[in-house]
Amino acid sequence: HNILASLLNSFQLFSTMTSHVVSNMSSQTKVVAASDTGISWVSSELVDFKRQAMDILTLSDAPELLRGAPLALVMRNFGKLFGSSKGTAATFELSKPVDALRMFISHNWSVPRWKKFIALALYANFPLALFTTLAGSLLFVILTLLKVIPCVDDYVIADPAPVGILIRLTAAPLFLLALLFGQDVMNLFGFSSPSVFLDKVCIHQTDHSRQRKGILKLGGYLHHSDTMVVLFTPVYLEKLWTIYELAAFLLQHPISNMEVLIVDLNVVYCLAVVLYSSGPVVVAMCRSYRQPDIFGLMIYTLMNLVYLFYLRSWHRQRQSIKDKLSKFSAFRANCAVASDRPVVFANIVALMKGFERVRPEASQKETLQAFDKLVHAELPKAR
Repeated sequence: HNILASLLNSFQLFSTMTSHVVSNMSSQTKVVAASDTGISWVSSELVDFKRQAMDILTLSDAPELLRGAPLALVMRNFGKLFGSSKGTAATFELSKPVDALRMFISHNWSVPRWKKFIALALYANFPLALFTTLAGSLLFVILTLLKVIPCVDDYVIADPAPVGILIRLTAAPLFLLALLFGQDVMNLFGFSSPSVFLDKVCIHQTDHSRQRKGILKLGGYLHHSDTMVVLFTPVYLEKLWTIYELAAFLLQHPISNMEVLIVDLNVVYCLAVVLYSSGPVVVAMCRSYRQPDIFGLMIYTLMNLVYLFYLRSWHRQRQSIKDKLSKFSAFRANCAVASDRPVVFANIVALMKGFERVRPEASQKETLQAFDKLVHAELPKAR
């Protein structure tokens, strides 16, 4: 009887110790795969972060949130939708449920709408604008050679020389019209406009419960987007929510899928097109009316001075962008609503750990510092 009691006690002690060890192991590790080299173990903490990351980046639990709007509609009326962050039920109805998004437009509301419109127009409509200009110029050349279109006299020398003026007069307007209204023109000819995400249109702005749910699922919209179009200005890296969008995209897409549009540089491009196409027209018109070349050259010089002034301003801003990028830190980002900061930080931490960019046991500070380094390394590689 004593021997049996002793054995029973030993067995109970062994069972207790074994269950304690197994419990500790299960809290620390979990078998996830078996390979030729042995069994792979992943900490349960890492598994939790992976689960959190998947929850942030997917819309499987709320597929009705995935909505998109045609790019032509977003750009209509010179980007009127970019004028204010205030949305209504009517602006939400501009978007429709979709299965995927062609692009996610990431921007700051503090940037003037016309600048964002020009940047988007150059990105979306430049090929059409170039083709329209070349086709129109070729047509006018043919019509001029066939003498269907009259020439004007160019008095650059003593005797007048006939030259075609319509090409000079129409090249810049054709380019700008196609650039500004290209998406609408494509729609008129039956071409579909790509489906895009714009927060004001795709997230409900009057139902605060749905709005909050949509904001917290920004990573899900990015997951279903082929491209992220960043309308970049010096303030972009100073705003917490745009930083979060950057984090969610960089961690699940290659950097080649990100298009960074330097907003003010695109304005410089448009200004250059206008100036360098209209200058020769001014000179030619002065010559055709037998005015001295100096009049046209003076006007052309003044136009170039305006351009050089803007170019100098852009150069300063470009240096500012480089400085801000080199000194970028998520800790210094501004947030309009203080309660959003811990939410955004927690999501970035979950994504960084879920994608194994840092150790699961890394602190929030270490994780955000690792994210800063990721931005420093990857953002300059974007197109």
